[in-house]
Amino acid sequence: MEPVPRGVAGELYLGGAGLARGYLDKPALSAERFIPNPFATDGSRLYRTSDLVRWRADGVLDYLGRLDHQVKIRGFRIELGEIEARLVQLGDVREAVVVAREGKLIAYVTGEASLDAQAMKVRLAQTLPDYMVPWRIVILDALPLNPNGKVDRKALPSRSTETDAAQWEAPQGQLETQLAAIWSELLGVERIGRHDNFFELGGDSILSLQIVARVRHTGWMLSARQVFEQQTIEQLAACARPMEVSSTPASNDENDPCEPFDLHPMQAWFFDQAMPSRHHWNQSVLLESASAPNVDHLEQALQELIASHASLRSRFVSSNQEEWQQHDAPAQSSPVLSIE
Repeated sequence: MEPVPRGVAGELYLGGAGLARGYLDKPALSAERFIPNPFATDGSRLYRTSDLVRWRADGVLDYLGRLDHQVKIRGFRIELGEIEARLVQLGDVREAVVVAREGKLIAYVTGEASLDAQAMKVRLAQTLPDYMVPWRIVILDALPLNPNGKVDRKALPSRSTETDAAQWEAPQGQLETQLAAIWSELLGVERIGRHDNFFELGGDSILSLQIVARVRHTGWMLSARQVFEQQTIEQLAACARPMEVSSTPASNDENDPCEPFDLHPMQAWFFDQAMPSRHHWNQSVLLESASAPNVDHLEQALQELIASHASLRSRFVSSNQEEWQQHDAPAQSSPVLSIE
C-alpha cells in the first residue's frame, strides 16, 4: 500500500473488527457506504464516512468538514467541502467551514493573526469559479464544536450587521444611483451598495433582461452579457454607454420598432441550433376550462398582457443568419385570440 502524502485532504474511511455489517433493511445504502476493502483479501469492508480529513506530518488527522454538504447556488450544485479544502490550502488558515445562508456562501476560518478576508477571496478566485467564492469570510478565534468534537454549524455566528455597515458603500454618481434604484425595485432589496453582487442578491437571467430594458429608458445602453460579466453596480456603470440621439425626426408610424439590442445567452444558444424552419418553432400547452370563457374579456386580458411584457413582443432579425439581434415591437391592436 502506497503511503498517503502528508497534507493531502481526502475522505475518511473506517475499517476493522468493530465495523458494522451495514444498515438494517437498507441494502442500497449499505452497498453505497460499506464497500469492499481494496487493501485486503479477507473480504473485509470499509465504511465511507463522508468526513473530509487531512493527514498531518505527525500522523494526526485534521477534520476539515463534510463531503455530503451539497448546496445549490445560482443554479450550480456545490460541494461545501471542496471550498473548505481550498481555504485550508491557503496556508495561514488552520480550519475552515463553509455554510449557505439565504442563497449566499459564508466561510468561517481560524488561523494566523495575519488572516485577511479580502485577500483570501482574491486568492480563492484564482482557482475557483466566481459562484464558489464565499460572499463573506468570517475570521474566528475558534470554531464552535458539539459534544462529539465536530463543528457545530448551527452555532456559527450569523452575519454581523456592523460588518455589513462597514463594508457597504453607497452608489456614486447619477448612473450608479439610477442602476441601484432599478436593482432595488427588481430585486426587492431596499438598500443597494455599489459593490453588491447582482446574483448574490437574488438576480437571475430574466431580471437581467429587465435591467437592460429599464436602463435604456434612462438613456444608457447595456447588454445582458454585460450584466452577467459585470455583476456589481460599480462595474456595470463603468461599461454602460450613452444612447446615441438620432438627428432624424421621429416617425409617426406606431409600428416603428425599437432599436435592436443583443440576445440573452439562452436566446443566443437557441439561434446557434441548426433549424431549417426556425420561424415555425413553437411550444404549446393544452388547457381545459370547466366553463366557456368570455371571449371578449379573454382577448382584452391577452392584449393587456402583451402590452405589459416586452418579451411577448420580441422580434428577432439577422442579415446573415449568424449575427442575430432582437427588438421590442410596439403593442398591436389587432386580435391575438383565434376562435375555431
